[in-house]
Amino acid sequence: MIAGGLPLVYAKSRYSRAEEMEADGAALEGLQRHGKDPRHFARILAALERQQGPSAPEMRYFSSHPATQERIRRFEEAGAKP
Repeated sequence: MIAGGLPLVYAKSRYSRAEEMEADGAALEGLQRHGKDPRHFARILAALERQQGPSAPEMRYFSSHPATQERIRRFEEAGAKP
């Protein structure tokens, strides 16, 4: 029964991840537009992950959000650019 529902869960999680990445893009754009360092958001994400603790790597396939480290890296890299 569970295995039959896995494709639906996977498909739904991929769609939600795409939405979350789009939202992160909008947040990044807003931060930059207002002259704010995107690394501040990266630090917030890192603090939340430390508080929650990392999830098991195999669970990322079922997550509705992109991996937090991937999100942190995106904002760190954007903040490092002049």
